Amino acid sequence: MLYIRGKRLTALLLALVLILGAAACGAGGNEEDASPLSGTVYVPEFIDVDVGMEHIQGGCSDGKNLYLAGYVRDEPDSQENYDGHYAIYRMPLEGGEAVELENYAPLTPPEGSEGDSYINNISAGLEGTLWVEESMYIQHFDLPEGFDPEKDDKYSYMTDSEDIQMFRQLDSTGNEITHLDATDLTEKLEMDYIQNALFDKDGDCYISGQGKLAVLDGSKNIKFTIEDDQLWGDDLILLSDGRAAIRMHFSDLTTNTSGYKVRVIDKETKGWGKEYALPSSAYQVYSGGGDYLFYYQQGDILCGYREADETGVELLNWLDADINVSAVEFFSFLEDGRVAVMTEDWRSYSVRGSSTELAVLTATDRASLPEKTTLTYATMYLGYDTRQSVIDFNKKSGTHRIVVQDYSEFNTEDDTSAGLSKLNTEIVAGKVPDLLDTTSLPLAQYGAKGVLEDLWPFIENDPDLGREAVMEHVLDCASTDGALYTVCGSFVINTAYG
Repeated sequence: MLYIRGKRLTALLLALVLILGAAACGAGGNEEDASPLSGTVYVPEFIDVDVGMEHIQGGCSDGKNLYLAGYVRDEPDSQENYDGHYAIYRMPLEGGEAVELENYAPLTPPEGSEGDSYINNISAGLEGTLWVEESMYIQHFDLPEGFDPEKDDKYSYMTDSEDIQMFRQLDSTGNEITHLDATDLTEKLEMDYIQNALFDKDGDCYISGQGKLAVLDGSKNIKFTIEDDQLWGDDLILLSDGRAAIRMHFSDLTTNTSGYKVRVIDKETKGWGKEYALPSSAYQVYSGGGDYLFYYQQGDILCGYREADETGVELLNWLDADINVSAVEFFSFLEDGRVAVMTEDWRSYSVRGSSTELAVLTATDRASLPEKTTLTYATMYLGYDTRQSVIDFNKKSGTHRIVVQDYSEFNTEDDTSAGLSKLNTEIVAGKVPDLLDTTSLPLAQYGAKGVLEDLWPFIENDPDLGREAVMEHVLDCASTDGALYTVCGSFVINTAYG
């Protein structure tokens, strides 16, 4: 639920209320709130990347070009033929035509067998190369002489099947330079499954799986292995100084503490090297660059870890840049300080497939942006759809901008309700946000204290609405003592008959 304060926000904000599913509050959203906030914000420039892919399986950037891998239908407009192939496209980040890597060929099954291959992931390698992780399910047959598929079932003659996992290094045109057969390595390394692989500037390969990490040289010989029961195939990354590292969960029973840390893989000692602690809310790490050993994600905030500071530095807020962090496929810092980010939105997949956007973000002084009335939205959790609704509103509105304050960031391991306590304290003290997600909050109590705004006058005075344009009885049921503090995006009627 959501509430609103202020009486100057008519149809525009009421439409937002109905989108977010909501409630309302008093006094605010005035001209004094329109002054620009200080600091730096990343402003996006969106670039068209429609390459006709049914869905994007992975992407990366080498700082100059964007690479996309995914499935391309042979007849994209056909409602009957869904045949197609996996392809890799390259496009300059400065804009221009996207071209398919002409020499790339997906894995093919051995003669006498059948199989479908697909791309799991793609990442930028050294000196303009690409690494592609591919998989294939292969079926082997022993068909009799003169086999007629029209009269007989070939699956009656299937002898066995197997799964293939391959890491292939490609040049800029798609030609294969070398490959790493993960299927063979699982037996060699006595691992059930290879969950992640990484290659450093020396050509060494790092492979992680449950309980084990292995380092191989360029000839695929095992240099050393590390066994650790807290290894779960977590993210392998390259630090900005060239060292390889892994994000790992730790649990210390002696101190009753747990969390995540980045552990360096030391090739000299053939074991663990230095460790870097991560905040409890850091849920994703990425390879570093420039002054930052590595990057990590903390809610909507992207942070960079500087070894000199022994801490993370906030670099950008995805929400401020009109980017839904839940839809981010990958990002890359460019040499000039800009950030290229690719997003894929699956909300309307059943209708039109996924929606892909490429944005290039430029650091900009917030004071130089056009002035807008700022509305604060307070919540204890910002879900995917609500986050996207805020982004859509901010993109379209030329007069208002919603700034989100997620109070869950004030929670700690010792006090998981610290954010809620802080929000309640501020509301009681008169520091009331413009928009409020009232989930788990005492809505009736807020209304009795005059904190919330009655929404009925907004509806009645809106020339496009009025009571006759809404299902009045539903809103009457949602009212308290005749005042409508909250509205919802939908309702359900439970009934029974006999």
